[in-house]
Amino acid sequence: MNRPVFLVPGWQNSGPGHWQSLWESQVADARRVEMPNWDFPRRWEWTGALDDALALHLRFDGAPPVLVGHSVGCLAIVHWAAQHQRPIHGALLVAPADVERDEAPEELRDFAPILSPPMSSRRRTTLISMPDAPATSPRPGDHGSRCSSAAATSTPPADSAPGPGARPCSKS
Repeated sequence: MNRPVFLVPGWQNSGPGHWQSLWESQVADARRVEMPNWDFPRRWEWTGALDDALALHLRFDGAPPVLVGHSVGCLAIVHWAAQHQRPIHGALLVAPADVERDEAPEELRDFAPILSPPMSSRRRTTLISMPDAPATSPRPGDHGSRCSSAAATSTPPADSAPGPGARPCSKS
């Protein structure tokens, strides 16, 4: 069975040459989750938009999708997962933004605190940390290393119900 893929881009969306845009154009079941404001993201608006998109999809399709986030889109997915119980097949979090770092743009600070994916839940989650990505923290002990061990890979049953929510990443 092909799983639908929901792409959750980060701050300012993804341009035509971005890997998420390429996936959207080349993967038959991939679709972008449209956010209310790409330039001034608010956590409650983005998690609400994600939940609305999932509710509509599940009502008419029924197959839980794979969520693929990038940058602040990863944080939207994790905050959504901490608040909602809708089924997903899994989540791929690529280069989550470190909105707690000193030089983080003010527009992104609404996504703090950074939460670890709810690994106690029964949702599959894979984190790909990219230390050279502009919005991540490449220094040991910062966001990427704090969360990567907690979010490595979980492989529970595919369509199982989620458990308890996420928790803040601990500072090293």
